[in-house]
Amino acid sequence: MKAGALIAIALTLLACSRKPEGQGQPAPSGTDGLSYAVDARWDPDSQTGLFQMQLHAARPSEVFYEIKDRDGRVLADAAYRADSVVRTYPEHLQDIRPWTAETPELYTLHLLVNGHESVFPVGFRSILPTQSRDTFLVNGRKVPFKGADFHAAGRSQALEELVRLKRLNVNALNTAPLTPELAALADSIGFYVYPQRDTLGKPDPESRALKQQRQELSIRAENLQEGLFTVTNHRRFTSLADYQVRWRVERDGKPVGLFPRRALHFDTPPQAEETFRISLPRCKETGEYRLLFEAVSRKDKGAVLATAEFQLQESPKEPAPQAGGMLGVTEGDTRLVIRGKEVEMVFDRAEGSVKSLKIKGKEYLEGGLAPASSTQAQCSYLVQEGGVVLQAQYALPDGSRSTARFTLRPDGILKVESPAFAFRLSAGQGPWTCFGREPDSHAHAPFKTVREVKDGTDYYTDTSWLDTGLFTVTGTAPFRFCRQASRLEIVPEDAFTLLPGKKPKQATTYLY
Repeated sequence: MKAGALIAIALTLLACSRKPEGQGQPAPSGTDGLSYAVDARWDPDSQTGLFQMQLHAARPSEVFYEIKDRDGRVLADAAYRADSVVRTYPEHLQDIRPWTAETPELYTLHLLVNGHESVFPVGFRSILPTQSRDTFLVNGRKVPFKGADFHAAGRSQALEELVRLKRLNVNALNTAPLTPELAALADSIGFYVYPQRDTLGKPDPESRALKQQRQELSIRAENLQEGLFTVTNHRRFTSLADYQVRWRVERDGKPVGLFPRRALHFDTPPQAEETFRISLPRCKETGEYRLLFEAVSRKDKGAVLATAEFQLQESPKEPAPQAGGMLGVTEGDTRLVIRGKEVEMVFDRAEGSVKSLKIKGKEYLEGGLAPASSTQAQCSYLVQEGGVVLQAQYALPDGSRSTARFTLRPDGILKVESPAFAFRLSAGQGPWTCFGREPDSHAHAPFKTVREVKDGTDYYTDTSWLDTGLFTVTGTAPFRFCRQASRLEIVPEDAFTLLPGKKPKQATTYLY
């Protein structure tokens, strides 16, 4: 019989039964007309392992088995003669280390059938369903199954994919059929397995938010100013001893001076928490300071398994200096032309959109700036010291109305207050960079940082500034945006400011 035949049975979770389950169903027929199933259970009450086999022999067979631990010590052995269906006597084994996805402890079954020897891994476990579809009693403790669909062709691809899923905090697999090779890999790496489809749904394992929801370690701030935090161990069976928690402070996505990355170590027991304190640097300069935690695995080559992020300080920005000069307005049938010494902006009152914005003759909004969901507007304007304010009331597709304000300064800086909907504009070919988070579908870095903006249909989130090469966009609060070639769609939290020809350091110094 091939080694995988038993392993395929070893991982099957019979979740529909109220009886404690270990491993086993009848396996396919093997060599010499013998098939067999292994039942290796863990009894949480007596803290012992139960081992039993059921043999199906097509002709008389001599069967001998041994169970050994990792040190080669024989825990049980027996010999049987089988000529039909034989169930072996149960072996009650002491000092067994039970199998879980957190502690994938395996023993070795040596099986001799009519002189032919085979070797199989065996894990002792007990699994019972609960009222929750995604939570089970594993060895007497409630364990949430955090699953993902699994498909892989070939052992090397399956191994690579399982290691990746483990780093994404997945502990259960949806897969069908359950092949012997996959069962063996899942047992050795540490996964609960459902041998049927659609039990846990089909989550995207690349999602940053989903990975964070699955984290087995979390950190919360008790007193951020004093550097007081609490770490919580969400595991059911193991402490945090195999984690190293690193932390650092960044300002606008860059490390603060020479302040080093520090490491913390915890032995927090399962389902427990402990408080700790760190010494934080002083936030002297203007900028957005963030404290970043990374919990890395000591076993898996430093793989990052959990993260936490806290904003320490965003230094107050100074009021922007007054721009010199005055602006005048020329009215046409539907358009307003606003001119100053160096700036010219064309505004369409019927659409409530900017058609052109030039500074010293250079066009910065070729293609315009317009609301993403409206083509009709009623507009008014007011010329005042320091600029022109245009107010547009839009008719939205659902029949409601919403208002936006455009404030143009004499230096060409344009502020758009639009809490209700998005705006689209032309932003040039780039290269584009931003300080924010990349879309979930990318999910290469867990933290907010300075990154290159790729063309696509996904939204970058929690953005403090965006540099398109032509201009920089900042927000009174973090905003979302999407890039499609040279087109930009901005979804502001409250308002955004367009700073033509300015780089991020200039754009973020003042409050506009």
